[in-house]
Amino acid sequence: MEGGRAKRQKIDKTNKFAAFQKLKDLKGQGVKHKYEFTADENVYEEVSEKEYTERVLKRQEDDWIDDDGGDGYVEDGREIFDDDIEDVPQKKEKHDKRKKNKNIQNPNAKGDIQKLLANMPVKKKKKEEVQLNNDDVLADLLSEVNTTIAPTLKLNTKTNEIVIPKEEPPAPTAKEYLANFSKPIKALGSKYMREFERIEEKVDVTNVESVSSAVELSTSPPPPPQVVEKKEHKCAEWEAIQTEPSTSEPQVHSRIAKRRKTSRTADDSLPLATDHENKKVFRMFFLDAFEDIYKQPGTVYLFGKVFVKENNSHSSCCVIVQNIDRKIYLLPRSEHLKTKEPVSIAQVYSEFDQIATQYKILDFKSRKIEKKYAFNLPGVPDLSEYLEVRYSAKCPALPSDLSGDTFSHVFGTKTSFLENLLLERKIKGPSWLEFPEAEKFPSRISWCKYEVQCNQMEKIRVSQVEGLTPPPLVIASINVFNFYLLSLIYLIGIVEFIKFTMLHSSYIIKIMCELNVLPLAIQITNVCGNVLSRTLMGGRSERNEFLLLHAFHEKSYVLPDKQYGKNKKEGEETGEANKGKGRKKAAYSGGLVLEPKKGFYDKFIILMDFNSLYPSIIQEYNICFTTIPVRMLQDSDITTLCEYLPEHQVDTGILPSEIKKLVESRRQVKALMKQPNLSSDLLMQYDIRQKALKLTANSMYGCLGFPNSRFFAQPLAALVTAKGREILLNTKSLVENLNYEVIYGDTDSLMISCNVNDYDSVFKIGNQIKSECNKLYKQLELDIDGVYKYMLLLKKKKYAALSISKLSNGKMICSQEIKGVDVVRRDWSQLASEAGKFVISQILDEQSYTDYSLDDRLQNIHEHMKKIRTDLDNGFVPLTLLEITKQLTKAPEGGKVCITQIRLSRSTPCLK
Repeated sequence: MEGGRAKRQKIDKTNKFAAFQKLKDLKGQGVKHKYEFTADENVYEEVSEKEYTERVLKRQEDDWIDDDGGDGYVEDGREIFDDDIEDVPQKKEKHDKRKKNKNIQNPNAKGDIQKLLANMPVKKKKKEEVQLNNDDVLADLLSEVNTTIAPTLKLNTKTNEIVIPKEEPPAPTAKEYLANFSKPIKALGSKYMREFERIEEKVDVTNVESVSSAVELSTSPPPPPQVVEKKEHKCAEWEAIQTEPSTSEPQVHSRIAKRRKTSRTADDSLPLATDHENKKVFRMFFLDAFEDIYKQPGTVYLFGKVFVKENNSHSSCCVIVQNIDRKIYLLPRSEHLKTKEPVSIAQVYSEFDQIATQYKILDFKSRKIEKKYAFNLPGVPDLSEYLEVRYSAKCPALPSDLSGDTFSHVFGTKTSFLENLLLERKIKGPSWLEFPEAEKFPSRISWCKYEVQCNQMEKIRVSQVEGLTPPPLVIASINVFNFYLLSLIYLIGIVEFIKFTMLHSSYIIKIMCELNVLPLAIQITNVCGNVLSRTLMGGRSERNEFLLLHAFHEKSYVLPDKQYGKNKKEGEETGEANKGKGRKKAAYSGGLVLEPKKGFYDKFIILMDFNSLYPSIIQEYNICFTTIPVRMLQDSDITTLCEYLPEHQVDTGILPSEIKKLVESRRQVKALMKQPNLSSDLLMQYDIRQKALKLTANSMYGCLGFPNSRFFAQPLAALVTAKGREILLNTKSLVENLNYEVIYGDTDSLMISCNVNDYDSVFKIGNQIKSECNKLYKQLELDIDGVYKYMLLLKKKKYAALSISKLSNGKMICSQEIKGVDVVRRDWSQLASEAGKFVISQILDEQSYTDYSLDDRLQNIHEHMKKIRTDLDNGFVPLTLLEITKQLTKAPEGGKVCITQIRLSRSTPCLK
């Protein structure tokens, strides 16, 4: 039995025994086992990126399932490893324990009656068939559903014809459609999605209820599309435009169907008010504005307050103004570049229509308009016809240097949407605005209580209702608690941190109240017409820009484009000119500073200056872009510039007119301030208003001489300063002809030594000089600015004086006035400043003149200085009085001028 039975053998399926035998043999030989690497075959095929892109596109275009009608399987061109697999982190157990098998039960364990009952067989209930016909609710829902799918529009890429449905926009060509996507995918239902995306762009999704009620669903197929030739479309449109006057509304030149405009009213769910015509409008007090021209072009956010009658209070509001178009102006050439024939507006339109296609501008509005130009760009006529073009902000902005065979310049390519909104709707700072067709915004985008959208900028207007008061000012706190503040708490302690924060905040509030920052900023913004937040940031150039932008826009001028940075040529010239120099050389001569006659004066000195010299010069000589050919005088000298001054019969320019308005408004406000029985609050408001007008008028010259200003005109700025120097010299000669001595002069003021010690006599002399000088000019006015009893004149822009004035009751008061002297500079130690003030008080103090003689005062000065020297040698002076608060902008080793502070920093180890 055993002899015939085969011996059992283990089957080695994984070559385990062979591996053990190999290890045994190597151990017997005393050799270590080494892992043997085998070369695997390439799993992936390496190709170039260009070839890989071609393969992906080929897969997308390949219809690899026959007769599926485009609605079946889809090949998106990606590899199988392109799917994003979310890696779920798995936690490792602390101890590697085997999981217990739930099916194995302990035979010694006690039974559970609940498990026994749960495992008993249960008789299944028979499923009743659901009758859909008995469900009335489901039947009503199904009856409203349109089960017929409308046929899709097929794209035809081989024809030049444009397909325009009767009521819907046409499908774009294949090239235009594919250009909007980086990866064109032939996906399920792609044809329907194309039509749906176009409809979403054209339908106002916020008014779904009104749209759905106006459109009835129909199961019948749509009417056949109308086929219109592209050339015929252009000609028909252009013939309609040629017959329109220049003041007509822009006509639509579009490759898609025009939308019908319907008039709507404001949403009743919003807190509405009534306008001057007793119509319901949404009224908001506009405070600030914001735009993001890169992420959301064509959209401007207006922030402010709205009055709610139910609560009798004001709530925050944000109005989203959408669909603001880009607006450009094309200047036609006098003759065609190639044919040398005269150019018409129709030819400009035809060429721009071709250029618009290149820049993917599918539809635009245009009209012929007459505009003026008066700025720095050469080759632009003073008056000419332009082609005004408006197109969607979703399309790209055109280059500023764009030109063609029929037009030479394009203006307005860099104009922001906020600027277009403020200028076209004539919004000048914080004011009440009305929105007749305001609607609730569907989603939350801000922290405001009310969010409203306005789809047409033309519907916005400044409220004409009188007697509306602005909303009250509310101070809000913002929680900015972060890790930086937390580290400060741990460093200095919670109590000290709170004290420091409260003290810092109280200083800010005191400064704002003392300077009337917010009321003054609001008044300046109302005068200039810019945005309040930009005024608070201190941009004087931008304020003046908007004041002139509003003025020139109202006079139908083409506005200069804003230049962002200097071009390469200007940068190279500036770099070569300033190479090796610490300070930039002035481009033109500024104000005149007369050489001072140094010394101490113990007779009365009268200070006389011109009120607003540069604005008055602009008015006196009618200096403006519109009266002087700026483009012809870019590199001219002063003599040539003076030859182009306009004659008296020339109409007043825009710049002098705006300054005149500011000056006259300030004069009226100052007259109101003189009224009796004015309340303190009203008097403060008048004072803030006149300060805003004064600051704006005095800064108008700055926009002419500032290189980064849009209204930079160096010839005009140089002409203004040249006339200022001439007026100062002529006034000096007039004073000397009256036998009085001019001891100092600076830009718009003169210091005159009267050689008398009587206060009333000094004013008689000043009035005499004032009368003689003011006879020579119409707009310039010389006035008395102050009287000094004693003066120590050191050098240019450095003097110390004792001013004297008489009160209404006849009492004389004196006060020290120190300008430019080192004792008032912050980069000297407190000990040096106090020593200097003591010396000046001994020289200028009225009590010192009464109690001490000149020799006694000199003796007091010497003794005081000797005492300071003794205290320094003995170490009696506190170190805090020797601290220097000057901040070095460079390393002490790099300082060429070896001033005291640099010497000390070199000798102090902690400063090295």
